[in-house]
Amino acid sequence: MYKSARSRKHWSTRIRSLLLPFFAIMLSFTALNACAESKGQEADSTDSRSNAVDETLLTTGLWQVPGNLKIQSDTLATESAMRRLFGSYNPAEKASFWAVDREAELAEIYAAEEFPFELRTEMIKADVSRANAVVFVFATKPEKIFFDCRICAPDISVAVFRKEAGPAWRLDLYQRIDPMGHYGTPPETDFIDIGPNHRAISFASGDLHMGFNTSWSGWFARVGDTYKLVFSATTYFDNEGTCEVPETGNAPCVEYSTEIEIVETDAEYYEIHTTTTGRDITPENEVLDAASEKLWRFNGEEYAVFEERKPD
Repeated sequence: MYKSARSRKHWSTRIRSLLLPFFAIMLSFTALNACAESKGQEADSTDSRSNAVDETLLTTGLWQVPGNLKIQSDTLATESAMRRLFGSYNPAEKASFWAVDREAELAEIYAAEEFPFELRTEMIKADVSRANAVVFVFATKPEKIFFDCRICAPDISVAVFRKEAGPAWRLDLYQRIDPMGHYGTPPETDFIDIGPNHRAISFASGDLHMGFNTSWSGWFARVGDTYKLVFSATTYFDNEGTCEVPETGNAPCVEYSTEIEIVETDAEYYEIHTTTTGRDITPENEVLDAASEKLWRFNGEEYAVFEERKPD
């Protein structure tokens, strides 16, 4: 989906029938209680006897995680990080199981009737490209209720650990991002370079609904002490399921796609070049030429269009 002009690495430019993010569902978790015991042990160099932790809770985003979390180890294992963040880890399931109480917003959203309300968290991607930092991306969803609907989006969160002398790994940041995906499945997730010293988490998803086929790409990057959406684009759209039928006034069939190119420069943040081809349509069935080329530059908070060209 992305390509670098300098490195000539290419990705697929169209994403069909992936997972559409749903940012409207806002989840709030207010208690961390382990609700499942691990059934085994995976290889882990962490000595649990040295894992003393300050029991003071540090509120980050809408979740509560242990404050002053520090893992004494030369290498950081996924099990160690998840066990300390969520209170349990099951190696067979490769997941943490924990719970919230009846006051949690999540329990209200899903009309929970039995408490504690159990959750399942899985690690969906890890960035180990830096020698002294590891970034984990997690997806959390209810464990024992139906969660296989189109708008059932797992809640996505990110944790950053940094290596210290000792050796040890200290939790530098833990943040809930947003619910994304559907049918209980997270979006396609990857890490990409957006500067010589900056990485972004790329989420790609899509949806076929009411005759409209849409794909989307969104990049979250750390700006200061927070991960935020710094770039997003619709990478594909068509109305094949609703066009040329009486129910829609015989709306014309349209289709457009957008190619995203990362342009490596000497600046702190690379530039982004997008090329869109095809036709779009308004709610009044007016067909528009969607063709354009845009140059995006980072403005300190996000990527914004610096220059746009339309075909003659």
